[in-house]
Parts: sequence; structure tokens; C-alpha cells
Amino acid sequence: MSTQPTELPTLRRHKASNQGIVTLNHHDHYLGQWPADQRKPPEHVQRAFDTVMAEWLANGRRPLAPPKSKTITELVAEFWPFVQEHYRRHDGSATSEVAEFRYSLRPLVYLYDELPVNKFSPLKLKAVRQLMIHGYDHPTYGPQGKLSRKLVNKRIGRIVRMFRWAFEEEIIQHRIHLSLRAVRGLQAGRTKARELPPVTAVADAAVEAILPFVSAEIGAMIRLQRLTGMRPGEVCNIRACDIDTSGSVWIYRPPYHKMAYRGEPRVIALGPQAQAIVKEFFQLDATAYLFSPRRARERWCAQVRAKRKTKVQPSQSNRRKAKPEKAPRDHYDSMSYCQAVSDGCDRAFPAPEPLCRRDGESLAAWSRRLTTEETQQLRQWQKQHRWKPNQLRHAHATDVRRRFGLEAA
Repeated sequence: MSTQPTELPTLRRHKASNQGIVTLNHHDHYLGQWPADQRKPPEHVQRAFDTVMAEWLANGRRPLAPPKSKTITELVAEFWPFVQEHYRRHDGSATSEVAEFRYSLRPLVYLYDELPVNKFSPLKLKAVRQLMIHGYDHPTYGPQGKLSRKLVNKRIGRIVRMFRWAFEEEIIQHRIHLSLRAVRGLQAGRTKARELPPVTAVADAAVEAILPFVSAEIGAMIRLQRLTGMRPGEVCNIRACDIDTSGSVWIYRPPYHKMAYRGEPRVIALGPQAQAIVKEFFQLDATAYLFSPRRARERWCAQVRAKRKTKVQPSQSNRRKAKPEKAPRDHYDSMSYCQAVSDGCDRAFPAPEPLCRRDGESLAAWSRRLTTEETQQLRQWQKQHRWKPNQLRHAHATDVRRRFGLEAA
């Protein structure tokens, strides 16, 4: 006659996922979040443990029914703390990958928010991909536009990456992750997803044309990037403390760059022309960003105030809000830098009537005035007359290749 073992399974903390866990009949039961800095189990974890143990003993120590599978929304909620913890720089600030994961997971949750994770399949992943290709109207975030082929492949890859994390944390079975990896990426010329033209070098004439229509900070960033070929994010984050000025050629080592997570160093040489640009923006605080939209705003306000001919009334001496909803930041990022360049292109190359924005016309009134056909014409005009900061990098590489050969470029 066999006897039942007297020892009961114990509650423990799963270090990888910071969850309470108990193993019954060689099957792990996860019981909720257990913070790493807390020795005793939280109340909800202890309560879940007591419930599972009571059901297991009442069932004669036999295996319990498999727990209900998590939904896609619950999986995304558990995955998100990992994204915020993993994709960050040394100073704790989030990288651009956090926002990219948010955009990548949005159509997945839109289609399959209440779907159990174990029911997700390659065909459903392809349905999410088709949604990205054709666009859709999100009830919260509004119209979501059609994405290009390369961007669709990148965002589908991030969704598969989430399921790989779930497999690593033993949340899903390996078959789900392996089946999603079998979905091939979209190939050029064999899909309905739109193709973007290759990035080309911008002409120096187009660069010089917009310099009078941008701020001094943006103009300096454009000229510095054209001389050095650095990436847009690197020119946005340049600080005096990151520049070695001991030699005749200064060396800029950006602390944050594209390959920093791999431990690869990044060295950018600053010659005499580049040195003259950055010298104008040196601050007493060596850790301050050289190119600041906050200082650009203050300089613009001072210039407007200096041009004023009438006396300033006491009530008009300071009209700044104590707590504005959107205050200028201490440095640019790639998106704000690109937007400033696009605005400079629109001023340097204004669209013809009636497509252009009239004097004193608000942005909302301008968009309402244009018909659908005129809006398409305006977009075509902007596509032909706008250029992006990344084209400056290509222009520099083209110049280096022409002067010193492909190996140097």
C-alpha cells in the first residue's frame, strides 16, 4: 500500500520573471508579480499560492487542469517592463526602440487583444502584417497610414521578438515561437507594400538655400553634419565634455550611438571648419548640449523684442506661462531636427498658389481649405523639394568617395 508524501511543495520566487511560482506534478504555476526587493511574498501571491495548494490537495495531489492561457493584451502588459528595462542607455533614458515597440504592438492588440496566446498562429501574424500594409483607423490613435515594405518587416520582427521573450520566460510553448519564425519577410517587387526610394545625397545648393530660413542652431547642425558625415542623432547629442580638444584635430566620441549596445566605439574627427562651428555654441557647463531649442527660443524672443519700436507695457513684459503644456527641450532629437529641416525647406521652396499657406492662416484652416486633389499635389510638391538630415551623411560619403576612393568612404 503506497503512502502519500508528507512534504508539500513550497512557494518560491522565479528570478527571471520576478513572479511567485510553485511546481506541482512537474508543472510550474505562476502566481503573480513578486518584486525583487521584497523578501516576503506579496499578499496577492500568497493568496494565489494558498488557492492552488487547496485545489491540488482537494484533487488528491493529482495534476490540476491547465491554467487559462494569457491573452495577447496580458502578454503585452507583461512584456512591456522588459522593453523599458532593456532598451535604455547608460544614463537610464529610453532608446528609440521603446517607441518602435509601441507602434509595432499596436496593430497586434487592435486585432487580437482578447485572443489566447496559445491560439496565435502564423496566419494571424500575416493578418497583422496586412493591416500594416493597407492601414486602418484606430479608435484611440486615429488613422494609421500605410507602411513601407522595410518598415513592415521590422515591426513584424519586433512582434516575433516578443514571443521569443515569452518562450524564454516559459510563458508560451516553443512551438508558437518556432511557427512564427517560419513567416518570411516581404520581398521587394513581390508584395503590395509600397517601396521607398533609396536615400540619395542632397545637393549643396539645396542645403545652402534653407540656411537663411532656419535657426542658428539648426543651421550649425546642418553644416556640421555635412562636414563630418555623422548621424542625425549624434549631431543632436553633441556636448563639450564629449570632445577631446587636446590635438589639432578634435575627436568627438558620442556616448550614445547606433552600435553602443555592442560595445563598439564611435570616433568622429572635427577639422578646423567643424571646430569653428562648435566653438560658437560652447557653454560654461561642459555637460550642456551645444544645440538647444530652449536657447534658440530665447534668442528668437530677444531678437523680436529688440526690433520692437513701441514701448513695452508692464503687463506685456513677461507673458510666459508658469507651467506651459509644452516647453522647449534642452536638446534636439532626430525627429525634431528632421521637422526643423522640413520646415526650412517649405520656407525656402514655398508651394505655388493655391497650395501654399497664406499669411495669417492657421494650420487647421489651411488643411480645411485644400481639396483632396490639392492635398495630393501639395504632398507631391513637398516630396520633390524636401530633404532629410540623413541625406547629408550620404552627401559626405559621396564627397569622400569622389576625392579619396571607396575604401576611405
